[in-house]
Amino acid sequence: MWLARLPGGDNLAGYMTDDLAARIKKVYPAGTTESWDEAALDSEERDGRLRSALRACADECGLACELEAGKPAYKAMFTQQEHPSFYRWLWQMSNPEKLAWIQGNGGPYPVLWLTVSRVADYYYHYFNHWVPGDDTGRIGPDCKHPLNAKWRGYELIIRERLERAGFRYLTDDLAREETPFVLERDYDAIPEDDPRWDEDDFQPPLVPTTVHECLFSY
Repeated sequence: MWLARLPGGDNLAGYMTDDLAARIKKVYPAGTTESWDEAALDSEERDGRLRSALRACADECGLACELEAGKPAYKAMFTQQEHPSFYRWLWQMSNPEKLAWIQGNGGPYPVLWLTVSRVADYYYHYFNHWVPGDDTGRIGPDCKHPLNAKWRGYELIIRERLERAGFRYLTDDLAREETPFVLERDYDAIPEDDPRWDEDDFQPPLVPTTVHECLFSY
């Protein structure tokens, strides 16, 4: 996964705080990613702060924002108001329609994906620019397309609004930090041709997971 790094991101704390550790332990009381307390994800107060911040971001930037409520994190998609909505782009427009739109627009279809954890008040984001593929001509997302000045400005406004509302950017260092008090199954440690996979009760070993897995990926 590619984590977008905002200007100044390297100066943010890259180590787990006591408050963050306490929140993770509350959501995973059994100490593994296989068992969690879903009730610990619910917070009307946090949801209100988030929705208010997203509305303020959209209003200040003149963007459209669509929100998906998932577990353990929310996903918000920011698109330009004058562009097709993200769901229309993704599900209703055919590949020829998307190609014609990109050609008529003079550039790709940009989407800023914002992921906000329900475990603790942390977020990360990345961009997709939907462009034609090199060989197939199929329209698909490209997260390496350079940002223009307009979207760099939007990016900073969204960061400022979220941090003002109490949400912190998840740095790469913090995302990779291991959590010895929450474990996950290390499926990658066992070769695919290992005969133990044929045993009904076989389980890969438990190893420390990461902050990113706890906040966003179980």
